[in-house]
This record gives sequence, structure tokens and C-alpha cells, in this order.
Amino acid sequence: MKLTILFLTLLIALSAQDKKGISDFDKARMQAKNRLSQMTNNESILQFINLNDVNDPVHGTLRIGDESFEIKEGTVTIKKEVLAKQLSNSVDAYFESKDYVDKKIRLYHVFGLVDRPVYYVIDKRYPQKVQIVLNWDNRLHNLDLDSHLEGNDFHVYYRNKKSYGVQGAKVWLNRDVVRSNSYEMITIDKPSQQEVYRYHVNKYRGPADWKRRAVQVEIYLNGQLERSLLLNENNGASGENWIVFSLNSTGGLDIIDRVE
Repeated sequence: MKLTILFLTLLIALSAQDKKGISDFDKARMQAKNRLSQMTNNESILQFINLNDVNDPVHGTLRIGDESFEIKEGTVTIKKEVLAKQLSNSVDAYFESKDYVDKKIRLYHVFGLVDRPVYYVIDKRYPQKVQIVLNWDNRLHNLDLDSHLEGNDFHVYYRNKKSYGVQGAKVWLNRDVVRSNSYEMITIDKPSQQEVYRYHVNKYRGPADWKRRAVQVEIYLNGQLERSLLLNENNGASGENWIVFSLNSTGGLDIIDRVE
């Protein structure tokens, strides 16, 4: 019975190809491993992935309340009772590492078992870069959002994933994943002093209540989290574009935060 459930989990996840053709095999394997561990050991196996290099295993610490758990080779095991004793079905946890940007994450669980096993972190050893990370709750698998970064003479998004702006500044969409924990990342390598970068999020496909899906944009400058923006679900403006911010090469941010 357990092997049957494991096989079905793999089939479902492998069939969830996004529109860019990104393989879901590794994600399916991790989901299946987590489900099997939950069924056999009453524990969840969480995986932390380096957004800059998925082949570089993440090391660090995950803090939940007054307890700390070591992350080795990108994984950490959380026993059911650690989360089951919490009063809410969502718990704040804190990822900490000397090589990666510290961040707060929200663990959603059902009776202590986590249903979102994969989390993404930014490597702060990458200098002179701007990284824009979009993520949203897509557990219903019916919302597809796209990052768009525009400059004076370029437009980077899923149909045009790489561009070279003025002064040779390289801009590219290097992560674009539509799954239960969906995310995208756009990187600007050595931003040009002659450029203003404008960023917005487009609802490519999905329901009318997409603003309620914990849509979040994080802006990292040289590996440090500069700003985190959460789309206001009570924003009454209709539209399918979230105009988030503009950025100049000195790191000056102009927060717009408008839906149109």
C-alpha cells in the first residue's frame, strides 16, 4: 500500500510540467520521500535548495520556537510532535546560515506533518548582483504568475529569459517553477549605472482571487535581503498586473505597489 501511494505521488508530480518545460523529477522524488517518511516515521523531511546553484547542498540551522535543527546536505527532519504542539496550523520558522541569507519561512502543517517540503534560499557569496524572487502559494495548482523586468532597451520574462543591457549588464530569468510552492527569480549581474530597472508581476493564468495567494516579492542586493513586499489581498483594484518597484544601479528603490 505504501509503495502504491509513493508511486502515485511520483506520477502526479511528474505530470505537473509547467509551461516552460522544466522537469519535475527531482521535486517529485522529494515529495514522495516526504510522504513516505510521514507515513512510516511520523516525521517530515524538508529540503532547502540554493537558488543560485541547485547542485550546491545547503547547510544551516532551522529554528522553530526554542528548538534548533541542523540542516545537512540540504535536508532536515522534523518530528510530528514538534509542530503538533503548536496552536496554529502554520508556524514561523527561521533559516540561518553563514553562507546563505537568513530568512523567515512559514511552515504549513496538518497535525504536525508539513505539506510543503521544499524551500529556497539565496547564496550571499555571490557579489555584485541584484536578485528578485517572486513566490506564491500554489497548492491548488491553478495559479501561474510571471516576473517581468524591463529597462530602456530590454524586457526579460519567460519568453525572453536573457538580455544584455547598457554597459554589458546581464539580466536573466534563471529560475521559473510552477508547483505547489511556486517561485521565479530574476538576476541582474553588475547593474548598469545608466539603467532604471522596472519590475512587475503578471497573472498569466489563474482565478480572480489571485491576490489572496500570499504573493510575495523579495529583493536582494549583494546577497542581503533589502526589501520584502507582500501583495495586499484586500487591494480592491481590479487587474492582472502588480506593478512592484523600480530600481537604479545604486540600489535606490522606488516602491510602487499598485495593481492595474
